[in-house]
Amino acid sequence: AAAAARGRSGSGSSAALTSATSTASSCPPAAAAAAAATPAAAANQAELASGPRLWEEVQRLQEELSSERERRRGRVVALRSLDEALRPLSAELAEAQVARASSDSGSSAVELRARSLERALLELQERHHSLLS
Repeated sequence: AAAAARGRSGSGSSAALTSATSTASSCPPAAAAAAAATPAAAANQAELASGPRLWEEVQRLQEELSSERERRRGRVVALRSLDEALRPLSAELAEAQVARASSDSGSSAVELRARSLERALLELQERHHSLLS
């Protein structure tokens, strides 16, 4: 029957699989175990056995993803809080820089005036000494 099935299907492996599957479903447990020894059946059993492990892995990864999302939300809240705290400080720094630049230019004018007055004082002192001598 297997040779006839091979001739009709054109593929020996699919006929053997069909034969093994039908044998496994209609035979006693010992025969089913022998039919399970075929590579396709073994792969099928391995896939079924790994199903719970895969499901556990999926659940673990989903929990990990959820945890990472919560941590990300926490970081976003912290960054927003820092941003809100830094905005007024940044504005205050900009104001301080403008005030410093203004005072620097004002102090430059004052320094020029002071030098000019010092020169005038030195000239007056020299003149005063020259008149006294």
